[in-house]
Amino acid sequence: MLVENIAEPNKSHQDADIIRAATDHSTQTNSTEKAQEQSRIRFTEFRYIDGEIVVTDANAHEAVADTKRENFDYAFAWSRIFDKENRYSKTRVGILSEPLADLLKENLSHHLKFPHHEKDISFFSPFEVLVHNWTKLLGVAEPCSGPNAKQNIARDDLKQLMKQISTSTELSQYFQDFEPALMPKTVTFTFLWTIFPPGCLIYSTPVMQKDQIWVLQGFDEEEHDDSKKRFTLTCWAYDWNGETFNRVPYELHIDSFSGTKSIDTLECYPLEHHHDVKAIRTRLIQRGKKYRDLCIRKSGSQMFDYNGNSIEDQQGITRQETSSRVCGVKDEMTLICFGEQFADSQS
Repeated sequence: MLVENIAEPNKSHQDADIIRAATDHSTQTNSTEKAQEQSRIRFTEFRYIDGEIVVTDANAHEAVADTKRENFDYAFAWSRIFDKENRYSKTRVGILSEPLADLLKENLSHHLKFPHHEKDISFFSPFEVLVHNWTKLLGVAEPCSGPNAKQNIARDDLKQLMKQISTSTELSQYFQDFEPALMPKTVTFTFLWTIFPPGCLIYSTPVMQKDQIWVLQGFDEEEHDDSKKRFTLTCWAYDWNGETFNRVPYELHIDSFSGTKSIDTLECYPLEHHHDVKAIRTRLIQRGKKYRDLCIRKSGSQMFDYNGNSIEDQQGITRQETSSRVCGVKDEMTLICFGEQFADSQS
């Protein structure tokens, strides 16, 4: 069969129809297929014709039938999928070569969106897993000698796959405007997702303009209240609940914008794009250790001398510094800022 499963998990009934079409059809050997033999790419389209999904040869546009050619002769299947109005919807890449599948597993399985639970490896446009690892894959695709030379065919297949992706409907503009092999300094709203691989460290200053770091879990593009798009990042960090440290989810947002923006001017961005990563890491590790020490101290040893702003009578933060030695703590609403101005504490 050409494609055993072309639908993404939890998708619409339309995708389920396409699955059935994929299992009912395979590919006819013809002159176009002979040309494809050299590229090791099987090109197909899934279109609605007279209300039914038909798998067609992408070049010859002929209905497909049984074929004597086996899938393992191809490295991957490039399947463009169209909706009922005959509008392009998305592209699916199905990996047909076992050596190529092994090469991708070896180098991409760390990505949170890698299809670990699928019997056959497949990726849907815009191919986030591959784009997020583009620089790494450029190196993997280079031929090598020695014990790994047997993977060179798979490496050539990977190079063809990357070339195909770089000219795809969703990504051709991206690869024209940016050089993914180099760390980009600017980004457009459309391609924000390219700089946010799941698992990366996110930098922002949302609370009192103090540096904070999160771990990125995922992202989504959504419409806000005013119907304007915004990019939402779901992150997590550790927080203290009074008894234990626990992972706590947070949402960070980037409002839509026109043109390009410097990455380090976004509301939040990957830590690696900060102008002084080493200093940020050092400062926040020190701050985190101090915060942890304050949280886990035994009951009875959590009394400290401090100097700093405090909230009095729920009227806001006083602008005059107060001292615990002079005025004491008037109520439970004492604010301690664990930032750069965090005062030295003594037990």
